[in-house]
This record gives sequence, structure tokens and C-alpha cells, in this order.
Amino acid sequence: MKKLFSSTIFKLIIAVIIGILLGFVANENFMNFVVTVKYILGQLIFFMVPLIILGFVSYSIAKMKDNASKMLSLALIIAYLSSIGAAFFAMVSGYTLIPHLSIEPVKETLRQLPELIFRLDIPPVVSVMTALVLSIMIGLATVWTKSEVFENLLDNFQRYIRRNELAAPEDFILLTVSGGVDSMVMLSLFVRSGYRVGVAHCNFQLRGVESEEDEELVRREAEKYGVPWYNKRFDTKGEMERTGESMEMAARRLRYAWFDELSREHGYTVVAIAHHIDDSIETFFINLLRGTGLRGLTGITTHAGKLIRPLMFASRKDILEYAVAQHIPYREDSSNRSTKYLRNKIRLGLVPRIKEISPKFTDLMRQNIGRLTDAQLFINHGIQRIREEVITTENGIDTIHIDRIDRAFPLNFVIFELLNSTYSFKGDVSDALVRALEQNSGTGKRFYSKSHVAYIDRGRIMVTPIPADDPCQVQVEAGAPRCYCGNSVLYFELRDIDDIQGFGVPEHIAQVDADKLKYPLTVRRWQEGDWFIPYGMSGRKKVSDYLIDHKVPLPEKARQFVLLSGDEIVWLVGRRIDDRYRLTAETENVLRITKEII
Repeated sequence: MKKLFSSTIFKLIIAVIIGILLGFVANENFMNFVVTVKYILGQLIFFMVPLIILGFVSYSIAKMKDNASKMLSLALIIAYLSSIGAAFFAMVSGYTLIPHLSIEPVKETLRQLPELIFRLDIPPVVSVMTALVLSIMIGLATVWTKSEVFENLLDNFQRYIRRNELAAPEDFILLTVSGGVDSMVMLSLFVRSGYRVGVAHCNFQLRGVESEEDEELVRREAEKYGVPWYNKRFDTKGEMERTGESMEMAARRLRYAWFDELSREHGYTVVAIAHHIDDSIETFFINLLRGTGLRGLTGITTHAGKLIRPLMFASRKDILEYAVAQHIPYREDSSNRSTKYLRNKIRLGLVPRIKEISPKFTDLMRQNIGRLTDAQLFINHGIQRIREEVITTENGIDTIHIDRIDRAFPLNFVIFELLNSTYSFKGDVSDALVRALEQNSGTGKRFYSKSHVAYIDRGRIMVTPIPADDPCQVQVEAGAPRCYCGNSVLYFELRDIDDIQGFGVPEHIAQVDADKLKYPLTVRRWQEGDWFIPYGMSGRKKVSDYLIDHKVPLPEKARQFVLLSGDEIVWLVGRRIDDRYRLTAETENVLRITKEII
């Protein structure tokens, strides 16, 4: 009975009864008021009905997707047949019953409704039938033109932000827009979702006219949407020369520093980056090829502090389809087609081959990365508990007490997680340290991350920030893939001379005669008294004089490293090789060394 009394039908019946009773007892003034309100509400309803039809019918048809045409065709057939059936039934009933009825007029007994107090006519924009036909056409057009791409991506975008709590309606979001398809689609999605946003564009001035055209496109789109926009031109090449960083590292540092500046100055609470799931998959393979722990296989994080990546649910294909369907302009960076970059080699070479084998590769990798991320979160929790038990700090030195680690745990893995998560040590450095620990051969050896140095003392691992005067001396065994000195990493690759395509290489790369080298090689900071024979010269020259002649600033002098074979300098890292180790007509094997900043 409770359900009956609370039902809408029951309430309507009661309202009708109350209305009838009031009609018998109410005076004329009250009825004037009731009739006027009824008329106005009726006008509003008649005005809204076509709009409701347009909104709900077209949306419902679009939701049916490929079944829309079949469903509508069936509905029209049923409606047509029911209309014919109703007309036939009415005709038969009329001819059969009406001649036998005796209907007396009772016009004089009816009560007439009072006049309106005032009239308020609200004519509908279109008729109900027009709205119905128009909504059907819009819905079908949406399906036929595949415009569900827009609907699906927008819905998924909004759902992804809510589920992962990336942004709240009151947030002021800074969108980092390069002009590429990913960031241009991100701008469209945020604006259409009703968020308050601003646009930041970085012009690194590395691609000439292309960079200028990117800037102009972003400016036009920001103005079209009516959102604030900011632009900054960076002297990226000058910054690379000043710091010794790679182009990628210099650009990354410059743009994030500027985003922080904009956030503080204009009150942005969130910074959005347009990375997507394919970027995360590529990062997975990059880290896999370079050697990494589980953390490196989790791809790109969805958010870090105020930085968010709201397109991580979408693939590059989804984004492109949306851009095409919505006619969103974008520009393609010509460097994205170059295979000299590892990421592009993976994107253009490896991934398409895997997709030939497994068409659902992207979805599978999305699931795998999600599981790996969950596993890493679980490990982080366990490592934190271990960290509290095995690490002590005294006089700025952290001590990892190996004897406090449960022997049931895999020692190598635990040490790596402790060193990597807290001090950013790479996997191969951690492995080398553990081998030295197990072989009791670590006395005097120092192991480096970009910010810390570790050494072994009486079965314990001591970790401290790298002192300014630390020589950062590292031994490089034959076959080692890389070595680290502070925030610099050197990659070693042994090649046959026939595989060398060019002898002219950038300054951050060295190609030397491998057969002239004596292992282990040594990497350290330069010292007073160091000398070498610069490539193309016949006489020796002090490193200090060479740096002075080339007007190297003092901060760069302090960061200068040398690569030695025995006591001889092979390479003044990042500047000039020694002439004694140059490639000649007799060279058979080449050691290619690449410097990067991490």
C-alpha cells in the first residue's frame, strides 16, 4: 500500500479529484487566478516540449549507434500499421455504434470558465512534429557520419577526470598546447566540458618557420575559444650550450619552470599535459630497452602533484578520429617522422609490427601497465616499511644496514628499490654495487646516481649527496652499456667500422678506435695537470688551457669530465677526442660513446 500511495499515478488522481471539488466551491476571482496560471504553465510546456524532443530523441538515437537505422525503420513500420489499424477500428466502430446512439445536447448545463486575468503567449520555436522529425534526422546524421567519436571521447574524458579526481569544477587549469593533435584535442575537450582554462604555448625556436606557424595556430584557437593564452620563446640552443644538456632535457626543464611561474602568477591550480596511452606504451619500451626496474615499466603517471594527464585513457587513433570528426586544426612536428630518436623508432617501427601480430595490442598494454602500476604501489608500501627498519641517518649520511633485511626477501631487488626510489640509482649501478657487496670487492669503489654517491663500508651501504668537489670517478669494464657521473650518463656501443655511416658526429658523441683502448676505462672530473692531444692537432695541450681558449664558463668547467684509457685522456667529454684514438684507415672496431644529461 505504501508504494501505491507514493506512486505518481495515485498522486495525479488525487490532484484531479481535488481540482474538481475546488471547481464546485471556488469563487470567480480564485478561478480567474487558476485559469491564468494554467494558461501560462501550458504555454511554457508547449514551448519546452519541442526542445525536450530535440534533446532526448536525437541523443537516444545517437546512443543506439549502428542499430539506429534498423530500430527507427521498425518503429516507423509499427507506427504506420498501428495508425491504419486505429483508423480502421474507428471506422468500423463508428458505422456500427453511432446509428444506435441517442445523444441529447446538454450545452445549457455546462459551466463556462472565467476570463484570464492577463495573457502571456509563448509560442514554441518549432512545432512538435517539426521537432520530432528534426531530432530523428540529427540522430541519424550523428550515427551515419560516425560523430559518436565526439560523443564517446567527450564522455570518456569527463568520466576519466571524475574517476581519477584529476580536476574539480572550481579548478583553474593551465593547458600546455603545442599545436599538435593531442594538445589541440585536449583544449577542445576541456572547453566543451565547461572547465575554466588558460593556454600556454612554448616556442623553442628549433624548427624555424614551423615553430612560428605552431605559435600562430595556438594563438588563433585560444582566441576562438575566448580563453587566456600565454606564449614564450626560449633560447633553447643557447641553454643547451650553457648547461651541456640534451635538447630534450633543456626543453623539458625550461617549459616546466615556466608553467610553475604562470601558475603562481595567474592562480592556476592544475597544469594539464596531453600525453596519451600510446605515449605511455612507448615509454614502457624505452625503459625496457635501457634497463629498468618495475617502476620504469609503469609508463607515464596520470598525475604528479598539480600536473595531470587527462588523455591517458585515449589512444592516438581515438584522438585523431576526434580531431577529424570535429574539424580541429593541428600541426604535425616534422621531427616526429625522424627515426634518429629512440621514441620514434619504437612508434614507427616496433609498435606497428606488434599490432600486426596482436590487433588489440593497445588495449592489452593499457591493462598490463595498469596491473604493473598496481604492483608497484604494493611494492612501494612494502619498501617503505623496510626503509623504516633498515635505514638510519647520521651527519647527513644514510646507512643501509644489510643485516636488518629479512633473508626471505630477494636482496638484490630490495636494495635496488631502496636505492632507486629514494636516491634515483639506476638498475645496472645497483646491480654492480650488490655484486661488489657479495664479492667483498667494494672497498674504495663509489657508485653514482644523478644526485647521490654510494659506497660500501663494513658490509653496509653508505649514501650521501654528491659533494661539490667529488671527482665522480667511475670504472668502466669492457662490455659495460653505460656509466653514470652525477647527472651525466655515458652510453657505450661497440660497432664494426663498416657499420659507421658518418665520421662527423655532434659534440655529445665520440667515435674512437676500440682496439687502442685499455680496460677498465675511467670516467672522472678533469684535474689540474690533465693534458691531451686535441683531434686534428699534433701537440699536447692542457685541459685547463683548452677550456680557457674555448671560453668555457666556470660552472661548465666544474662539470667537465674526461674519459681515460690508463692514464691517457681518450675524450674530453662533450668537446673533443684525443687524436691518438681517432678513426683511421686501419681501424676495425669502433667504440661509440654518447653523453646525455639525466
